[in-house]
Amino acid sequence: MDYPLIVNDIVRLGAHPSDFFHRAKHLNFNYSRERFDFILTLAQESELLSLAGKGWRRGKNFDDLLQGNIGKYWKILYQTFLNTDAWDELPLVVKLKAIGSRETPSNTRKLIIDNIKEGERRTDFIDRIRSDFPDFYRKGGLWKLRREKREPTWEELEEPLIKLILKELEWLNLLQPGETIRFTPSGKDVIDGKELKFFFEKPVVKPDYEIIAGIKIHPRDLFFLERIAEPISCDGIYIYRISKETVISLIEKGFKATEILKSMESWGTLPDNLRENIKIWGARFTKIKLRFGIVVEFENPYLMREVMKVEGMDEILKPVGERFAIAKIEDIEKLKKLLRAGDYFAEIPGKWSTRKILYLNKEEKEVLKKVLQDATENLKFPFNVIIEEIIERL
Repeated sequence: MDYPLIVNDIVRLGAHPSDFFHRAKHLNFNYSRERFDFILTLAQESELLSLAGKGWRRGKNFDDLLQGNIGKYWKILYQTFLNTDAWDELPLVVKLKAIGSRETPSNTRKLIIDNIKEGERRTDFIDRIRSDFPDFYRKGGLWKLRREKREPTWEELEEPLIKLILKELEWLNLLQPGETIRFTPSGKDVIDGKELKFFFEKPVVKPDYEIIAGIKIHPRDLFFLERIAEPISCDGIYIYRISKETVISLIEKGFKATEILKSMESWGTLPDNLRENIKIWGARFTKIKLRFGIVVEFENPYLMREVMKVEGMDEILKPVGERFAIAKIEDIEKLKKLLRAGDYFAEIPGKWSTRKILYLNKEEKEVLKKVLQDATENLKFPFNVIIEEIIERL
């Protein structure tokens, strides 16, 4: 049974909220801009991704997609393609000075799909559409090529339009590539609205930290792989490589080492060296914690003294007692970089802001207030002023 790669593409995009210009670094996409925009448009219309400018975020249906009902969303993406006018092929095939009366993009696609005959050569299919529906697209009005004083010919307008729609059916994994029109084994079932069930392949983790996964990987596993490892190849098979940096990056987002191991162990037995190293890297995060967005807590005084020796650390961290230090919220990203440079890791949630300090529970407020009050007398401007303002808010 065929597997809709467009679903995998959307899962991988959802793992990396970003924009078009950064996609190659994270996703190894070798797609044309048109194909990439096609995927994003259908994903947005299906509420799998949410677009904002050139960027994207996970949409309200994305989590449901990760549960693995691939057949359901393959059909949804096809129906979206069939019915949406948000995706318009016309600007991709010809630039017109003025557009006359024409069919909507969705009606055009329905006409083409309704007249497809499996086994027919594409050139013969285009000739048949020309013979049976000579004016299926333009029905009067002004049709002028940009910078030219003439109407576009069939070969300039309708023919490339039909070819592009057939190509889009390939992007949806409904048609096979080639001169002869043939549905993929499951493509006709999708068009006919039949139920499809898939069997998923488990990734294989090698001792050299390389992870091999077939394209029929469960969406949840693919999403996790995109976040825990760097993609090496996506040509026919997915190859990833896990490293200390990729594990640390995920832990910094709030994951625990035990959670990472649990997810990976669901695939099968892990190499002992990888399991032990993930535990070691995760343990480093229990030694330094960011509390309340501004208080850095160390496991012991010796670790704190070590960290304070890192070049530039004394400029952003002010010791308070033997195991605590104070940092300004705007310096948290700089703190993370300095810790990493010194091979130290910390539990530092992303995107801290002063607003978060205002939503502590009663116990947290009392603990924070005591730490800050003890610190105020020993700190100099501007830290003492910052702390006093925070205490007043508490």
